[in-house]
Amino acid sequence: MTPAVLADLQTAIDTYVLAIAAACSITERKGATAEIRTLLKDTNKLLTKRLDALVTQFTWSKAEFVRGYFDVRINREQQFIRRKQGTCSCGRLTG
Repeated sequence: MTPAVLADLQTAIDTYVLAIAAACSITERKGATAEIRTLLKDTNKLLTKRLDALVTQFTWSKAEFVRGYFDVRINREQQFIRRKQGTCSCGRLTG
């Protein structure tokens, strides 16, 4: 390897190390986690509203499918609420 190639590689390594150090900053991670949480909530709301509207179109032609969709969705929402409250599906505290 030539000195120029080695210098380029060292520059790339230094840049990578700085990028990793910045990404591992606790402040940045907390901010990113909060942003991800908000984005996931917004995405879930939007997806649920749109899917509910689309699925409802099949109420008469595919009633069993529609019933199953809403049963599963309601069950998942209840599991999420229980998890958020700190209990499992059997009612025990999860910690």
